[in-house]
Amino acid sequence: MRIAIITDIHEDVISLQNAFRKIEKAKCDEIVCLGDISGFSHHYHYHSSRNAHEC
Repeated sequence: MRIAIITDIHEDVISLQNAFRKIEKAKCDEIVCLGDISGFSHHYHYHSSRNAHEC
């Protein structure tokens, strides 16, 4: 079983998409996210529907 571990995304969608492409290419069976998904992006204030404190 191949397990991909991701962390410290901080709303960096471009890097997350790149990571998903690499994970798919590596044919991982599971993805584990260790946290820090949102809250530090310089675009964060534009996402009124997101609440970093509830992630």
